[in-house]
Amino acid sequence: MLATLKNWIGKIVDYDKAYGYQCVDFARQHAKDMWNPIGTFWGSALTGWLTGKPFIGTKWERVVNTVTAVPKEWDIVFLNKTPSNPYGHVAVAGEGCTGSKLVLIEQNAGTGNGDGKGGNKITQREIKYNDPKRGIFLGWYTLKSPLRKTTENVLLKSNYEKEA
Repeated sequence: MLATLKNWIGKIVDYDKAYGYQCVDFARQHAKDMWNPIGTFWGSALTGWLTGKPFIGTKWERVVNTVTAVPKEWDIVFLNKTPSNPYGHVAVAGEGCTGSKLVLIEQNAGTGNGDGKGGNKITQREIKYNDPKRGIFLGWYTLKSPLRKTTENVLLKSNYEKEA
């Protein structure tokens, strides 16, 4: 996994300074780190997916989940609501997603109260690709191809220089 994502694990971010340390805060911070910020979700992670408004006018493109599609590291992924979480969930794809598992770098995946403690910090976990208890995987946003390659190369170079 690249240092930009790995360095976030165990930390917290309150991007909009409202409602504590939510999953949406980390998704927005990640997009900014990728030099392609996204807008406000207005309501919930699920609203962001259903309306697409945070991504309008950006370099991010929507990919709806299918049986053959798999998100790549750095993509912004969305999970549907569950009986215990009516807001849905948004996270960043980590290295190693397959057709049977998702690797998620995410914030507020513990109790969901946004306190930034324990499992509500930014963590990494693996879940089944489609697990109703965690929320059915809806799809993701990825940077458009030419931009993605350029961004990956710049991030790799800048991370190498920082670690050297």
